[in-house]
Amino acid sequence: MPTFVYSGLAQAAFPGSGHPDALVHVPTAFDAQRFGLLIYLHGFDNCIENVAAPPPGIHDPPHPTADLISQIEDSGKNVLLFLPETKHHEQSRDPGALGETGGLVRLLSEVLAKLAQDLPAAASLGQDGLARISRTLLCAHSGAYRAAIRMVQHGGIAVDELCLLDSLYKDVEEYEALLTQRVAQQAAGASQRFVNLYRAGGTAAHSVAQGELLRKLLAQHGLPPEALLFDDQESEPSESELAHPWVVKRVPTAHSDFGRTYIGHLLRTSGL
Repeated sequence: MPTFVYSGLAQAAFPGSGHPDALVHVPTAFDAQRFGLLIYLHGFDNCIENVAAPPPGIHDPPHPTADLISQIEDSGKNVLLFLPETKHHEQSRDPGALGETGGLVRLLSEVLAKLAQDLPAAASLGQDGLARISRTLLCAHSGAYRAAIRMVQHGGIAVDELCLLDSLYKDVEEYEALLTQRVAQQAAGASQRFVNLYRAGGTAAHSVAQGELLRKLLAQHGLPPEALLFDDQESEPSESELAHPWVVKRVPTAHSDFGRTYIGHLLRTSGL
């Protein structure tokens, strides 16, 4: 199935940037009646077209790629891949309009309307595309931590599963408030998932503190301690470990390889 790259979008994070604003890949297994949504944020010094592509990517010299299209297809899941562009090949954490209230839902609505026009199999999305989304997984790599927290808090779309890929550099207090809220929601019966995979260095101290916070929050709400996988010993997680509803795990993977290494595993262990 095809991949669409859209430019000149009115609801883009940075309208008029001169670069593509969003990428959508429709998997072979796609059923427009009801589908999951994977949102991926690439972080510093990259772009949506490159992280979607297989290695070595689209640039010379190469930039790290997450090989997202291949991982979506290999998962066999009915999941639409949606990549909103923030800052094209810049070291910036600015989410632009995606950080505003309703920014994510406005951009996604515009993209789904265009997809409905461009792909006959998705024509029905032009009427009630947002209502067809069964569950949403948002993955943020590296410097995308700020865009991720803003989109979860204010984007206008329910994010059921949030995954940080070596990304917890700052905004720690905002993530503490978010986890406090989401643990309470789970205790009330909501189906939540949170994964933080990190490596030694820049994100480690914040991540360890986050694991300790989750341990306390689960206990406060009477949730079973085994719902949390918190492990600061460096090793590759198994898919059974990633299937925990709460995961904070130190891994040995190189920072640039997180997306390419873990997206497939996260898809297979998700509720999408």
